[in-house]
Amino acid sequence: MDTQEIPSSSKRPTRVSAKKIDGSTWAACGDYIKHLYLDQGKTLEQVRETLENDLGFKATKAQYRHMIYEVWKLKKRLTREDVDFINAEKGKRKREGKETVVKVAGRIIHEDELKQKKPRYMSELERHQQRLANHDNIQGYTPVDIEIVTPSPRMSRATAIDDSTSFDPAGNILFMPSMLDSLTQSTTSVMHSPSAAEGLPPPTPRSSLLRIAPTMRFEIIFEAQLSLFLGDPASYFFAGIQDSSISLILSPEPEPITNPEIWVAKVLPSNKGQSLRLLDLMRFLKSYMIRVSNKIDDSFQQRQCMDSLLRSGRLKEHAGALERILKQRKPSEMIPRLDSSSGHIAEGDPEVFGLVVKSFAVELFYSAARTGDIDMLKLLVRLGILEAPGDDTFESETIGATAAQYAIEYKQQVAWSFILRQNINVNIAPISTLSPSLLWTAVLVDNPTLVSDLIECGAEDCFRDSAIGSSIFSRYLKQLGDDGLAWAQNLRIYTFSTTIGTALQLSVATSHLNCFRVLASKHSQKDRRFSDTIGSRDNILHIATERRDHSMIKEILSQPIYRGRVDEVAFRIKSDGKDPYIYTALACAIKNEDTKAIRILLEHGADPRNVALDYFESISVDLEYIFRSRSRDIRAPLKERLETQGLLPIVNRIEELILQKKKQEAWGDLFFDSSDEEVEDYNITWSYTFPSSGFAHDLLPTVDKLTNELLGDEFDEEIMIFLTLLELTLGFFANVDVDVRASRGVGGTLTSVEFEGMLFNHQDIKPLLSKLREVFDGLWAEASFSYVANTRSIKFELPPHTIPHSKETRTSVETTTKSYGSIPKHAAMDPLTRKLYAFCFEVKGGNYRTADYSYKCNNRKTTKLLLNLDKHFTKYKGLLQDIMNWSRCIPDKSFHRRLCDIAASHIMELDYYQLACLLKLAVYGDIYETVEQILSHQPSLVIPNDVIREATCFSSVKTFTCIFDRCVTGPSVSVRLEIPLLLAIILGNLYKVTKILPNVDVNYTFAFDTTAIEVAVVLGRLDITTALVEAGASKHLDEARELAYSKGYFTLHKIITRAIESRANGGPKPAGTGTAMNFLPQTSAQRNPVIPTAEHEAEDNEDGASILEELMTWDEPGSISHSLPCS
Repeated sequence: MDTQEIPSSSKRPTRVSAKKIDGSTWAACGDYIKHLYLDQGKTLEQVRETLENDLGFKATKAQYRHMIYEVWKLKKRLTREDVDFINAEKGKRKREGKETVVKVAGRIIHEDELKQKKPRYMSELERHQQRLANHDNIQGYTPVDIEIVTPSPRMSRATAIDDSTSFDPAGNILFMPSMLDSLTQSTTSVMHSPSAAEGLPPPTPRSSLLRIAPTMRFEIIFEAQLSLFLGDPASYFFAGIQDSSISLILSPEPEPITNPEIWVAKVLPSNKGQSLRLLDLMRFLKSYMIRVSNKIDDSFQQRQCMDSLLRSGRLKEHAGALERILKQRKPSEMIPRLDSSSGHIAEGDPEVFGLVVKSFAVELFYSAARTGDIDMLKLLVRLGILEAPGDDTFESETIGATAAQYAIEYKQQVAWSFILRQNINVNIAPISTLSPSLLWTAVLVDNPTLVSDLIECGAEDCFRDSAIGSSIFSRYLKQLGDDGLAWAQNLRIYTFSTTIGTALQLSVATSHLNCFRVLASKHSQKDRRFSDTIGSRDNILHIATERRDHSMIKEILSQPIYRGRVDEVAFRIKSDGKDPYIYTALACAIKNEDTKAIRILLEHGADPRNVALDYFESISVDLEYIFRSRSRDIRAPLKERLETQGLLPIVNRIEELILQKKKQEAWGDLFFDSSDEEVEDYNITWSYTFPSSGFAHDLLPTVDKLTNELLGDEFDEEIMIFLTLLELTLGFFANVDVDVRASRGVGGTLTSVEFEGMLFNHQDIKPLLSKLREVFDGLWAEASFSYVANTRSIKFELPPHTIPHSKETRTSVETTTKSYGSIPKHAAMDPLTRKLYAFCFEVKGGNYRTADYSYKCNNRKTTKLLLNLDKHFTKYKGLLQDIMNWSRCIPDKSFHRRLCDIAASHIMELDYYQLACLLKLAVYGDIYETVEQILSHQPSLVIPNDVIREATCFSSVKTFTCIFDRCVTGPSVSVRLEIPLLLAIILGNLYKVTKILPNVDVNYTFAFDTTAIEVAVVLGRLDITTALVEAGASKHLDEARELAYSKGYFTLHKIITRAIESRANGGPKPAGTGTAMNFLPQTSAQRNPVIPTAEHEAEDNEDGASILEELMTWDEPGSISHSLPCS
């Protein structure tokens, strides 16, 4: 964006002409730009930023558009007409039974490139009208450079991962091989006994969920298997109802596991040295398999729990029983399936049991690799964990590579040696954010012997994309360090000015000399499995020089293939966008004032005459200053040190460059333009705080307007992500502080926008923040946008935006920001600290400004507050809204209940807004009685958006159902349920997801054109993903399947693959907005009571159907147990 939009009353800024870039410069960058834009799928803006960061090449967006679209004709973003034409042709060919591949300008494109960007805030009516208009316009439309062809075998192989639908579900599922016939017979006899079949109650939420939740059907089969194994079906068929999956899935917030070692000792206790009872182990495994399959814990936490479980030795105490559960079954065998609508066991659902057990077995295999449990590794390999189901080898190869990856990370030599002997594909990328290949991981842990072993097993070292140096990589590395791995704690990687693309480069960037020697010898041999780019394209000598790694510099120069190449150059672009410049390793050494590196390079033939002035100017290094002045550590000037060490050729060359620069400056004075000095240096800082009460209603529209005015369409996707995250966390903020900073920088005015939300209570949303980070890393990590969460606040920082210098630019920024109002920064902080002090928090030094959540809440003050409010309610009634709002910062649920009781006792005196505030607090505290009292007292009370969000995050099923039913049947006609749906998915609450789904568009798109099913897949939610598929999710299924594979969630990959096949074969159509789905419970006005009545229970006990009644009903929501063995 070259200009900034300003009010009409202000003068429009002058457009500054872009500096021309000649054709040779574009040609030098062309291949790299094409690789980023077409192969890596980066946006034009991301390409521009990458070129600027990696090569220092600066060009305007218009110049990039001209080169990409008009000169090179790299057509990637299709027009709406193109997409409609392609879809029409694909549909026509599909009806004719033809497979289809789409080519644009000779390049094959995939489904994700056919996505259409949707404008923000477009209504369904507008979308429908747009679709009708597109249908009319497509008639007679002939696109340019688009081919619709039949795929060749080579094309099919290239897209094998995306298009593979040949999975045979009966081919390789882990299962107990014995008693299959007796299982069918016994479970059928129990389910079909006359006493059990008569008098069944109407379908309830649990019986409805049984149809769509794989883990619930898994539980039934598991219990049946357990009853047969123990020999007493009548006694054990529904044993252990207290740890039922329904309790686990329906609980609003499963208790997190904070200490895995203590957790294992608690859930699987030893009894005075005696072995664990088999029944206790089986019940635990059932619940924990459900927990693992739904990814209730974050990835690192789950790994720690699984490792602690293996190290405890509990599984080995009943190794035979565990093997029987994990045993492969034959392809011809089928697992019985419960038909929830009839209560019968039906055939034909092989994945009910197998997928959940297989998911657990894979995680167990990974854990055995991390802990070095060779016996468990052998058991799982013997049971076929590495065997491919059908013709699909991708899953088994990825499992093998990932297990080896873990073994290498945790330095379990016996484990990785065993895994490598299984003939795994060592070039398959493991499921890891640490590195893209096992060879890279061996380099990271600095194990040259393993590097050699992997090469012997066929490992390649060609260019790979990686997350090395990214925030995701750094967080994972920290987790490994926290797990006690010394190599991760000590690892230091140099990535400045260079993209790490090969293991060879990585060995230099990590200073792992012995690994470099092994890799360099292979590269020197020009083995076909190794990149032949050692030298200038890999810039390894420059990396070593920048690191001041003198041993590595010597080693590189001693390699036969590098002899005589000491002056090879790295390629960079000048900051002014003109002719490219090149620089040598010797120039890097001079910049670093590294006299030892200078000496080594000179000894190996480096020529000082190849050191150019452009390098120092591009990185803003004053060569004369470092040459003649002392550095900050009070060393002698560089000139003096060079002369002392006899490096006179360098002294002479630097003096030549200084003289050259002075001549250039003298010539430059002849062309000096005084208008360049008209814009003075400036720095604008603007702050605004949305007030703590009433800000939620207008915050989002205001923020959307502000960010668009300051950043424009250039960061449209980043703004959409920001707005989504802001809306997800909006209810947790005490206030929101906005900072806009604009300052004169290199190349223009640098404008940045930062939002910081001060939290009421971080502990309340800790699980949500953890899962939100997973969503961000899994879907939006490539956006130039970041956020940080801590115990006090959540900070969102939008990408800095540079626009050309001018007085009009400065005026525009000032006018835009100050139109929203401005207050001093310290004043923005006062409301939070004042409220913390007022609401019973201790302070330091008697100053309320120092109040913080790190200080304990004073119980004496909270008690006094409640006593005074109760005694003098009329006096303090005017403060009631503020008191109820800010009481959330007190982490004491009993305080919230007592406060609600006091307010509810004066319910006749409360006005409409005080009632709404009381309702919000009652929902937050999960105080069902108060919620029911308010809704009965005020039937016309509208349920606002923030209350339904609170209910989704904090309420039990009972309270949530009460609020939700009023929301969809009452006067709350404007409530938006898309964000509550996303919250329920992130928190992993299946019941709330299924309650919300009939009232929203299951294919609604959030930030970055993301759908609900993509979020569920990124988080590994098995039951919720299945529910979304059953609800008709059809948009972005291909993307969801790719996400499932990349995350290693093979169970989800199979489910989505089947959904894609079903849609392609005319299966279930997507459910539209507000369309009820047959697997979901009816609304409160239509269905029978959710909670079974006492009369029902007595009747069932009399007719002997208590076992079946436990299956087909569910516990009263308010009494769901939280003392689960797996929590």
